[in-house]
Amino acid sequence: GVRTALVTEITRDGLLQGPATALYEKLIEECPKVSVIASGGVASVADLEALQKIGVPAVVVGKALYESRIP
Repeated sequence: GVRTALVTEITRDGLLQGPATALYEKLIEECPKVSVIASGGVASVADLEALQKIGVPAVVVGKALYESRIP
């Protein structure tokens, strides 16, 4: 069985428009034994906090770090 899934919302990837929290929340609900790693759209610390709040244990952050939006 799958234990961890890296899920990239490709329509948001690199655009800094915020993560697809509804998508990740639905995946966590439907697959509670799978650890979902979120990727795509993260632009701020608030985005990271929102993902943490819904139970995402890990996040891939790229462009937001590159552009110094997240310290």
